[in-house]
Amino acid sequence: MSTLRPILAVPDVDAAAAFYCETLGFDLQFSLQDKNDATFFASVGFHDCSILLSQEQPREVPASLRRQIRADMTIIITLPTDSDIDAFHAELAVKGVNITEALADKFWGNREFSIQDPNGYCIAFALSNRDVSLEEAKDISAELDLQAPGDRD
Repeated sequence: MSTLRPILAVPDVDAAAAFYCETLGFDLQFSLQDKNDATFFASVGFHDCSILLSQEQPREVPASLRRQIRADMTIIITLPTDSDIDAFHAELAVKGVNITEALADKFWGNREFSIQDPNGYCIAFALSNRDVSLEEAKDISAELDLQAPGDRD
């Protein structure tokens, strides 16, 4: 089995891990501390998924540009089929999580919503609610007149 474990650069690993664990319901899998007992790396898990959190290192890319890059990336976590995505969405809304895309049924067969974490990363939670063939998805997207970002006027 192959897995994808993204590493998110964050300014405060402990704060990021706390958000994922205390607010979103992830489990802390492990954390690493330096000689000064400061956490510089951690792993948080949700069902069969893991997200790694790494202390941001100073780079030549300005922080404002890094935020812009993060806004263009979404991590999608597909929930187990027996999950109640509506209840999970409601729970996060009550906790004041920044929900950036409302819970909705998508034409590609998922029921999903997106949140933005405190460091600007977009996390989508999805539950497959019906199988959609590639041909059906193409037909629906053509009817919706979807355009690639570069094709917009």
